[in-house]
Amino acid sequence: MERLALRTPFELVRTSCFAYACRRCSRCCSGKRIPLDPYEVARIAEQLGLRTTETLERYTTNGGALLAVREEGECVFLGATGCAIHPARPLACRLYPLGRRVTPADEERFAAVVPDPGCEGDTGGAGTVQDYLEQQQAEPFVVAADRYRAVLEKLVAALLERDDLAECAQEVNDLLARAPTAQDESLLDVDVVVGRRCAELGVPVPGDLEARIVLHLEALEAIASA
Repeated sequence: MERLALRTPFELVRTSCFAYACRRCSRCCSGKRIPLDPYEVARIAEQLGLRTTETLERYTTNGGALLAVREEGECVFLGATGCAIHPARPLACRLYPLGRRVTPADEERFAAVVPDPGCEGDTGGAGTVQDYLEQQQAEPFVVAADRYRAVLEKLVAALLERDDLAECAQEVNDLLARAPTAQDESLLDVDVVVGRRCAELGVPVPGDLEARIVLHLEALEAIASA
């Protein structure tokens, strides 16, 4: 998500006081860059009944790292009655108007951002950051985000140990940054990577999304350890 004005610094924790009631006014669905990880893409694909390859092609930019927007700056999934994928909306959307960071010491911190002009959400009431996360069913997305961040750190660390650093960096950048097509493969494409890994292991692709995410992470970790 683009840098937003903060009401509080990134000093809030899960027990900090915070309350917000969304009124589904859709003011927050324009003028932003919503980051995505493979879990979020897979959740959107499942909601739409598509494979992750097609979802990446049709609804993301930057090789799957960002949710696509229309020319007017609106989210590609914003419809006349609100978010068309609301049950599968990304973590950044679930957290709004909160921002989340993980420090180099693996400490989780939150900040309250200034809501968009005209936002009809209610910031009054009692509650905590944890209460809000539970209301937004954010925990599976938080867990996945942290697991993918850890794998990315391993990939970067493995890259830095290579003698052919420049060549390796280009290889990783090409794999992560290009959008997949039916003839191409991307490390961010859960269905492609999991399908290949299951074929290598001689096991069927699991129907459960969480099981596929585990296999995807294992495949990325194997690349980082190679």
